[in-house]
Amino acid sequence: MEKRSGLNDFVQAAPGYISKVLKENNYARMADKILKFNLKMKRFLSSDYRRINFCKDIDTVSELCYITFADIASEYKNDGGKEGMKKPYIVCHMMTSLDGRIDCAMVGQLTGVEEYYATLGELNLPSTLSGRVTAQLEMALPGTFQAKNGVFIGQERFSKKVDATGYEIVVDTKGTFLWEKETDTAKPHLIITSEQVSKEYLDYLDELHISWIACGKDKIDLKRAAEILAEEFGVERLGIVGGPAINSAFLEAGLLDEVSILIGLGIDGRKGMPGVFDGFPMEKIPTPLKLKDVKTYGNGAVWLRYLV
Repeated sequence: MEKRSGLNDFVQAAPGYISKVLKENNYARMADKILKFNLKMKRFLSSDYRRINFCKDIDTVSELCYITFADIASEYKNDGGKEGMKKPYIVCHMMTSLDGRIDCAMVGQLTGVEEYYATLGELNLPSTLSGRVTAQLEMALPGTFQAKNGVFIGQERFSKKVDATGYEIVVDTKGTFLWEKETDTAKPHLIITSEQVSKEYLDYLDELHISWIACGKDKIDLKRAAEILAEEFGVERLGIVGGPAINSAFLEAGLLDEVSILIGLGIDGRKGMPGVFDGFPMEKIPTPLKLKDVKTYGNGAVWLRYLV
């Protein structure tokens, strides 16, 4: 292969980019990052190499950067990296139509819906987390909390009201949902907000004896929230049972360990109906998965489990 300055510059610059990726992502997902990096590089070189005159052998460049990536990954692992981050084992569990839609009213009509809670039980997920839309439709009281002075907490804090084997966790970035007073329950609520939540709202939750976590300057820091759930609330296994926004947020944050899909017998097909994951930019590369298990039911429903 003819060596060119452009190629040399590219290979020399690669370690810095890769190191940045490693520092921002869990080492356990390194295989995914290696795959995505090489695909991006191949696409870049195949479309531009004539103009910038890198080289003739794109695969050789890919191999060089793959080796660089693997070397840095090895060093990163030896240094500890983020693989030691304490977090729950997190599963996204959803029921869908054959075409991957998750509208609640629709899936409630499908044969196989009766298997949803049975499969959720088999996953052993004492704590479950719902997003804003799901919580507003199915869990919170009508109305919106109105703060009078609007003073934000502005720092990471948490308040644990009760020890429990599992929690009903809700994300509410700025603290707007209304709740009933928490009484003795096997699965108490736990509200996660950003640091842009008002002190008044947290006082309101305190009065209702509801636990809360505030983390993330402008939006909820899901990685930090996962650490607090594990370290302070003892959450070991967590199910994400919300809609496409919260599912996608956990996927993008690199926090999902498993995706569990129960497919009911039916096709939605309606325009604009939500899917399991949604909202990523068009240039996003598909997230690779590894099949863990397949189970079929007498009524025709199919349960698929994938490792992320």
